[in-house]
Amino acid sequence: MKNIIQLENITKSYDANKVVDNLSFNVKKGHILGFLGPNGAGKSTTIGMISTLINQDSGRILYKGEDVDSCRQKFKSELGVVPQDLAIYEDLTAYQNVKFFASLYGIPKKYINNVCEQALEFVGLETVKNKKAKTYSGGMKRRLNIACSLVNAPKLIILDEPTVGIDPQSRNYILDSIRKLQSKGVSVIYTTHYMEEIEAIADDVVIMDHGRVLVNDTLENVHNQFLTHSTITLKLDDSMNDNQVNELHMTCGVKDIEMEKNTYKFCVDYTENKDIITDIMKVCDKWNKKIISVNTNHMDLEDIFLKLTGSKLRD
Repeated sequence: MKNIIQLENITKSYDANKVVDNLSFNVKKGHILGFLGPNGAGKSTTIGMISTLINQDSGRILYKGEDVDSCRQKFKSELGVVPQDLAIYEDLTAYQNVKFFASLYGIPKKYINNVCEQALEFVGLETVKNKKAKTYSGGMKRRLNIACSLVNAPKLIILDEPTVGIDPQSRNYILDSIRKLQSKGVSVIYTTHYMEEIEAIADDVVIMDHGRVLVNDTLENVHNQFLTHSTITLKLDDSMNDNQVNELHMTCGVKDIEMEKNTYKFCVDYTENKDIITDIMKVCDKWNKKIISVNTNHMDLEDIFLKLTGSKLRD
């Protein structure tokens, strides 16, 4: 699949502080990329460089295979940016806000009304378009922020924490809107402090820390890579003796066993043995141990992020 944008060995320093260090990743055409990192990882600087607000010290950014420096006007005309801080005018109506941004993009006057109506309808604000933004809820303001970024029909859109501080209903509406954009062929770079949002909408994931990429893969592959860090918890009707536990240790894929009375927590690697639960249960059956309960746990994206960066996303 073709890349819509590609970062090659991007570096950025402020004085002696290297904020972005030889960073490389790409966004596939029509994909949603979840872009994650703890505070201070270099995400904001990277977004600033992608959106041409900040110049990189070295490396290059390609848009549809062409260096952005040589196609800057075309790139900016096909880019939408939804900043974390609201970029709307509180004393203007929603319609006036969208119209203002449409004029900045040079949309011809004869098309502006249609463009504004479509953008507001897309985010579900068409019925309140003549109300001032200052009367809107936090979620409605976030949706208006998105509408303003759609007036140029972007091919690539960057959304920087678009759901921060809003209610669950508005969050779900925004996530649904992003899926609709993807269905229209729009590529998305999405940053958030809510890992479940990435789980819900992303095709690909980049995790960065200290200016460097730690993970750059599909969401599915990221999960599969960490199947080596899964757990199985068995509760038995009776505890096992040392010989029986040793036999469990010998089961292919079992890396460690924690025991507390008649409860056994196995650290396992599914990549070594996809039938590991069945094999563990066979050992229990051999020793006439009745299984009361079985619970399995795979690392979710929050766990993976914590393991890689040593911090939670919201730290």
